[in-house]
Amino acid sequence: MVEDNRKRICDALYTDLHKHYQEAYTGDCANTQADILRTLKKLDEWTKDERPEKSDPLNFLGRATVRKEPLGVTLIIGAWNFPITLLLQPMIAAIAAGCAVILKPSDVASATQDVLMDIIPQYMDQDAIRCVSAGPQEMGYILEHRFDHIFYTGSPNIAKIIHAAAAKHLTPVTLELGGQCPAIVAESANLDLTAKHIAATKFMNAGQVDPHHSPPAIRS
Repeated sequence: MVEDNRKRICDALYTDLHKHYQEAYTGDCANTQADILRTLKKLDEWTKDERPEKSDPLNFLGRATVRKEPLGVTLIIGAWNFPITLLLQPMIAAIAAGCAVILKPSDVASATQDVLMDIIPQYMDQDAIRCVSAGPQEMGYILEHRFDHIFYTGSPNIAKIIHAAAAKHLTPVTLELGGQCPAIVAESANLDLTAKHIAATKFMNAGQVDPHHSPPAIRS
């Protein structure tokens, strides 16, 4: 899906973020493809049954088995600054876990949203994976329904609304929220090297990236 539509995805990312083709390909397309390959490689290891150690007093006389099972239906709400990666990578994990998925791309990155709305039904099983377009009003309606897990990337203010809606159904949530991380430059730092690291981080993804995703700019 990603490889077949690489140019459309990169063009949409340029329209939404003015992201250079090379950065769009490496940061969004190639990164997502690498995550798929890694998941396929690790899937048997992650999903196999486990036997607790006999040294555990609670299992000394028993034959307990830990078996991983799908949670159910997962709602994934994407972000506008990485509208491909932060939507498809959680989807990969959900599929690997055996879950059905509802994808909600960011409506702020509208060009990328349009591409995803078009290509996902072409490649994914519509009985298990759906992609929906929704603004704030529609999201209020969606959040009234019960899900088995909600994954959200975005602002703390919206996260509070999602968390409150999920709590009504005791739905577990994964919240990846934005923030600002200072760069601490020690007195003994190599200033030229440090300045390059800080500049590279701040200008990454057209300046729209959480600092905590990037290498720390601390040099001693």
